Amino acid sequence: MLDANARLAYSRSVVGSFRNRGLEELFLTGRTRRIGPEYVGKGVRILQALEMAIRPEELDVAGYRFH
Repeated sequence: MLDANARLAYSRSVVGSFRNRGLEELFLTGRTRRIGPEYVGKGVRILQALEMAIRPEELDVAGYRFH
């Protein structure tokens, strides 16, 4: 079992890079100016799931296009 500090250290390394500068900006600063308003909610949910996941299988959720 991981403690909270180890879990945060791991989760930050899960995201290695971004294809979309808007998602990167949302992840790093919380700003949404480069993302369309219809995508902000889903983007936040996915980034939160990535941050909280311990195993990749936890991200296998309908709509997240896990692969």
